[in-house]
Amino acid sequence: MHRLQTQLIHFRFNSIHMRNSFNVIWYKLDEVGRYGMCFSLEELNLLTNYITNTPLNFSNITPLVCDEGKTPTCTFIMPMRNRRQPDNLILKRQPQMPNRPGMLTKCMDVQLLTANGTLNHNYNLDFNIIGEIIR
Repeated sequence: MHRLQTQLIHFRFNSIHMRNSFNVIWYKLDEVGRYGMCFSLEELNLLTNYITNTPLNFSNITPLVCDEGKTPTCTFIMPMRNRRQPDNLILKRQPQMPNRPGMLTKCMDVQLLTANGTLNHNYNLDFNIIGEIIR
């Protein structure tokens, strides 16, 4: 079982264009959208191929061994205060952005952007992923 670490840049989880690079460990998101799971080798290969072909948003790809007991969860979707970013980022084909600008929760959908902030969201895999931001 696998997980994947990358750097992520040029994205938004609310109205703010994130230009800084974030270290993120990616997991497959379950069908309900609450729990991270380890990737199978086939899923890892599909994700690695997607990331390799999206260098504007991803770099420094490192496959890692995954422990099912230590994956991210999104069971409580409550607004967070005194934070600048969520704990977990969700990447899927059709992200749902918050209605309120500046809203922040523990887990948030992201949209991929170009360096100048134009929408560049082309995620096309058949599974959603959740990324845990490494602090």
